[in-house]
Amino acid sequence: MKLKPWILCLAALLVLSFLTSPAHAMVLKKTWILQGTAGFSTSSGDLYGDETRTTFSLSPTVHYTIMDKFGIGGTLDYTNTSHGDASSSGLAIGPSVRYYFGKEVDKRVGTINPYLGGGIFLQSNSYDDGNPNTNEEDQSGSTIQLLGGVAFFLSNTVAITPELSINLESLEDESGTTIMLGIGITGFLHQ
Repeated sequence: MKLKPWILCLAALLVLSFLTSPAHAMVLKKTWILQGTAGFSTSSGDLYGDETRTTFSLSPTVHYTIMDKFGIGGTLDYTNTSHGDASSSGLAIGPSVRYYFGKEVDKRVGTINPYLGGGIFLQSNSYDDGNPNTNEEDQSGSTIQLLGGVAFFLSNTVAITPELSINLESLEDESGTTIMLGIGITGFLHQ
């Protein structure tokens, strides 16, 4: 698999944000982290048989920090893809973790917290080929997700969170990899 140039640029920006952030807002122990992330992609051209392929993803996540900067919780992920008359939708749920980087300073507008995370999810997909004479196909399996992102704090409790995730999917006897760029909004409820 050859990496696309935009993936390399995003990875470079993520690494630079780790190295050049002058101020970090620390995520403390006993903090609830509520995040909603949306991803969207569209593809067209000869490669896709002159049909447009559109994918939308919505992922609410809840974590609780059991120690400074480290949270455990769960993620629910909904994905919908359409390609010509065909469409598929998937639902995945499971435990996830997140680790935030940075030093303790005042949390103010403009501070940055890079983070890494991951999860293991049970997944169920249904596929409709668009033909009214055939039935939908259902598949189940699992997904391992690895992700990285940056929390740009708008206040001491709200951040915008662009992130890149790599999903290693296994449905029945088939496997695949999905790379998704998403943007979310995250709330930090301190106790």
